[in-house]
Amino acid sequence: MAEQLNLRDEPETSMTEGDLPAQIGPQTPTILPGTDLFQLPANIDQCWEAKDYEKKDDDGNVLMDPNDPTKAQVEQHYLLKFDQNNPMLVVGGEWNGLPATATITTIPRRRGRKGDEKAPLVHDIAYFVRESLAHKSGKVHNRRDWIPMVNAHPGAIVRLDHGLSAQCATDRVRWIDDGTGTAVPDPDGNQGCGDAAGRYVKSGGKTDGQPETRLYTNAFKVPVFLVDLTNEAFKTREEALEVAVALGGGAANVKQGQGWTDHVVCKGCGALLRGFFRIEKFLEPLGATQPAG
Repeated sequence: MAEQLNLRDEPETSMTEGDLPAQIGPQTPTILPGTDLFQLPANIDQCWEAKDYEKKDDDGNVLMDPNDPTKAQVEQHYLLKFDQNNPMLVVGGEWNGLPATATITTIPRRRGRKGDEKAPLVHDIAYFVRESLAHKSGKVHNRRDWIPMVNAHPGAIVRLDHGLSAQCATDRVRWIDDGTGTAVPDPDGNQGCGDAAGRYVKSGGKTDGQPETRLYTNAFKVPVFLVDLTNEAFKTREEALEVAVALGGGAANVKQGQGWTDHVVCKGCGALLRGFFRIEKFLEPLGATQPAG
């Protein structure tokens, strides 16, 4: 018989209730920009969240409640959240099987040239349903009616253009280069500056002082050097030329092209910022992946 445990009264200091913090594991490789197929979760009906937002007019001004001028009007929007527990999965290609997280909402924005006040208001869920899911519905009269349209396609395969975005968060310790190319937390504990893309610059060349918090896909472009005698790409021309010469070629076989990196440098404070997956365009499905609906 096993020896009886000698238990003492010890105060519990570990978190035991509420939502536990995410368990940190190995970092998933970053899915670099491109066009790929993604499989939606089979339990897509569990990926929804409803949230109240302040209602605004076409100029972005908050509308106040006519019955109580001290309070803003609110409207409910729906968020389709593919998170770590319910991600989309890449199907085929270089990133096959990797999870992708994203949030698609019913919050509309103008779809046209910047500043065009007559451009129609359309939200991403509409594009997702009618383009990626090819679910051809008629006019939608109630915002909640989008939910069953999406839920009708559990496990569907969709085609998306995707890129990256990065933010220098002011509520987190920033990461910096330790001098060897390795990213480490700032040893001084400095947090991000919230100014990842520098300050807004007006047409006259003057800065208005407003921070631009995010960097987007174009900021992750990097030059690469291609050897036309092989399919390899290299970060420097010297590396590429060395390979070309080894294969019996020379400088004429080295061409400069465009590649992608998974991190960028904050223009405000020099922190290293990791890029995170971002949907850029909802595409019609390929014939072989055409869902019913």
